[in-house]
Amino acid sequence: MNTLFLFFTQPSKLALVVLASMMALSSCISTTTSKPSDLASTSTEKKRPVKKKVKKLFAKKPGDAMADFKKDLASGRLELKQYGAPGKVTPYYNKILKDDLGIKTEVIADGLIDPDELRYAKQYNALMTIEIERKYGPGILKKARYRALLMEQQVRSSGR
Repeated sequence: MNTLFLFFTQPSKLALVVLASMMALSSCISTTTSKPSDLASTSTEKKRPVKKKVKKLFAKKPGDAMADFKKDLASGRLELKQYGAPGKVTPYYNKILKDDLGIKTEVIADGLIDPDELRYAKQYNALMTIEIERKYGPGILKKARYRALLMEQQVRSSGR
């Protein structure tokens, strides 16, 4: 190829550039090792790609929700999984849950969430909500959410 211009007069040249770029990017996959001490060494061990290792560590399978729920229930722990960007009411809601009801909250994703993680969180929360309402009465989480909304409005109106 002679020169790379912004506009290609021949589509075949564009296809060649795109293909070459894809090949170059595919050879630049970062990898990691299982031991931190291996990072400085030039070991010939087989290294796993970062993406697969991270996915394995943090991905929740849909069947895990029931198992985690049973384990938490057996240990007497009430907990809800939170995901997505937190709203203005979230800190007040979490404080009410923790202080008044003894319910912990675990953030499993702050922003974007994998569909499997979302399914896991919804299944777990549905099971835990049934148990929480059995213990504290129907609609207790809605009441807590409403109290948190009132607290947030009071703080906002007082100018803090």
